[in-house]
Amino acid sequence: MTKASDTAFEDGDEFGLTVVQWLDSEPCDLSLIRYEDNVMFTVEEGSEPYAWPAAYYPDRTTPCSFYAYYPYNETGFRRGTNILPVQVATNQGYGISGSDYMVAVKDTVYPTEESVPLVFDHILAKIVLNLIAGDGCTTADLLTSDLTLKSFSTEAEYDIVEQTFSAISSRADIIPSTNWAESSDRITGSCAIVIPQKFRAGESMLYCTINNKILAYKPSSDILFESGRQYNFDITVTVTDLGPSIAVSSEITDWQEGDKIIGDAVQDTPVKGTVEDIDGNVYDYVEIGGLYWTASNMRTTKYTDGRDIPYHSVGTDDWMALTTPAYCYFENLPENKETLGLLYNYYSVLDGNICPEGWRLPTKDELSMLIDEGNYDFDPTALMSTAWDDGVSKGTNETGFTALPSGMAMDDSYWMSDCYLWSSSINEQGTDGMMYGYLYLSSYPWTDWHMASVGMGIRCVKETIE
Repeated sequence: MTKASDTAFEDGDEFGLTVVQWLDSEPCDLSLIRYEDNVMFTVEEGSEPYAWPAAYYPDRTTPCSFYAYYPYNETGFRRGTNILPVQVATNQGYGISGSDYMVAVKDTVYPTEESVPLVFDHILAKIVLNLIAGDGCTTADLLTSDLTLKSFSTEAEYDIVEQTFSAISSRADIIPSTNWAESSDRITGSCAIVIPQKFRAGESMLYCTINNKILAYKPSSDILFESGRQYNFDITVTVTDLGPSIAVSSEITDWQEGDKIIGDAVQDTPVKGTVEDIDGNVYDYVEIGGLYWTASNMRTTKYTDGRDIPYHSVGTDDWMALTTPAYCYFENLPENKETLGLLYNYYSVLDGNICPEGWRLPTKDELSMLIDEGNYDFDPTALMSTAWDDGVSKGTNETGFTALPSGMAMDDSYWMSDCYLWSSSINEQGTDGMMYGYLYLSSYPWTDWHMASVGMGIRCVKETIE
C-alpha cells in the first residue's frame, strides 16, 4: 500500500518540516526567518499517533506556522521562497509512493507537549486505468497488454502558499504502477501520479499495446489534470478481423471524497493539428512513434527562404540527366498535385529546406521505425489512406498517415502502384557515388538507397509541437 492508495502513513515514511515565526502577531510565509528548516521526521508506529521528535519554538507565547511535505528530500522548500520542487518518476512500476507529493500547513501553533495534528493533502493528480473486455476480447487477452502514458510533464514547482504550479517541464512517457486484479469482464490495478497539467484534444495521451499492436487514445476534448483529483479511465478493448481497437470513458473525482465529474473521452481522429508551408499549402500532422509527421506529401514549389524550385516535366531521359533541383507532377498532370503531392529529385533536398519552418526530412532510420522494419507481422495498411485499394492492400489509415501510391519519376516511366518517400540520409559507399535513403511503402515495405536523379515524395517530421 502507498499513500496514493491509502489514507495513512506507514512505518519508516519520512517527511520534512519547516517552522516559521510570526511577526507582529501575523503569520508569515516561508520567505522569512525559519526556526526549523527541512527537519526530517520518520514515522514510527506504536504510539499515539506516532512518535515524532519535538520541534524548536522561539518562546512560550509566540505562535508559529508549520509547513510540512512528503516525501522527504534534502532540499525541501527552496530558500527565501514558498516553492517546493516536485518530480514524478517516469517508471512508476517500481512504486508510486515516492511520486505522491503531499503538503500540510498548520497556523497558530503554540508550544505544547501534545502532538500537533497535521493534515496532508495530495497536491498532484492520480490517474487510474481499467481495461474492459469488449467484443472478441477476454480478460486473459487484457492481462497481456501494456499501458504507457505519453508525453506528460514530470517536473514542476509548487507554491504552498498560493497553491499553484509553475515551471512545468520535462515531458516524458510514464509507465504506470500495475498490479492487475481480474474480475468478470475487466482488469483493474493500474495507476500513476502526474503533475497537474493540461492535455490538449487530439494529442496521444495513452498507448495500449495488445496483440503486438499499439493503440493510441487521443481525447476528443482538452483534459485538465488538477491538483488533488483522481481521473478514472475505463478502456474498452474490442477485437475484430481488422485487429483490436479501443474506446475510452472517463470519470473525475476528488482524490479522497467529494464531487464527481463524468464524461466520455472516446478515440477520435488521429490528426493533431495543421502546419502551413511557404506556398500557403496546409498539411495535417499526426503523431507516430514519438514524432510528428505531416499527413500528406509536400506540395511546395519554394524553399523556406523564398527561392523557387524549378519545374521539369518527365517523358524523356533528360530528367535523369539533371544535376540541379527539380520537381514534377505525377504523370505530368498538375491536377495530381493536391491529392498526391509533388515528386522531387534529391538535388532539391540538397539545395534547401523544403519542409515548413521548424520541420525537417526524416532520417532513413526514422522511416524504418515508421514501418517497424524487420517485423514481418507489421501491417502497412495502418499507414495507407482508406482510398488506397490496389487489390492487394486496402488502407485502414489507423495512424492518420494517409499514404497514397504517389509513384516515382524515373526516365519516362512512373512506378504507379506504391509510395516512395525521400529521407535525409546519405550513403557515401554507393556504387554510383552518393546514394540517398528512401522508403518504399507497399504490401511489403522496406527502406533502401537510390540515386539522386529520381523523383520521390517528401514527408516532414518534428520532435515537439509548441
